[in-house]
Amino acid sequence: ALQQDQPHLWLARGRRHADLNQWPKAASDFARAVTLKDDDPRNWYEQAMAQLAGGDLPAYRRVCADLIKRFGDTKDPGVAARVVYTCVSGANAGVDGQQLLRFAEIAAPVPGDDAALRGVALCRAGKYDDAIRALEASARAPMPYPALQWLFLSIAHHHRGRATEAGRYLDSAAAWIDE
Repeated sequence: ALQQDQPHLWLARGRRHADLNQWPKAASDFARAVTLKDDDPRNWYEQAMAQLAGGDLPAYRRVCADLIKRFGDTKDPGVAARVVYTCVSGANAGVDGQQLLRFAEIAAPVPGDDAALRGVALCRAGKYDDAIRALEASARAPMPYPALQWLFLSIAHHHRGRATEAGRYLDSAAAWIDE
């Protein structure tokens, strides 16, 4: 029997459900882990991603809103970064863009520290020109997973009416993901 009070076991079981594309079961297990250990934003991230993958956008939005509320006073850069990455993953997390920018500032207080993080937050806040500058700066540096920057560059260029650039970045991201 699963040890009911062990969040790491709920996370492990949730990941196995996710491996099988059983998103509602995965989200339920991750939610239990959050209930048992709500001070770890990684647990919230897992829950939100399972809900997003399963197409439960209202549940994803609720997790993002609760995550913002739970960690709203954080000064921890790692926690703030996880909040940003959780809430930018869906097209409409229902989170105020200014809140995401505030978390991005906590996560990377010095411009250039994490231009990608700042860029995705700027993109979701609707500040597309600033997002493009930050994301293009981050895309010039060596990075292990460049597709994230390219996907958000595609979004930002699309919103600025630049279809050619949007398509180029989308193609780059798709090619990297397919490798």
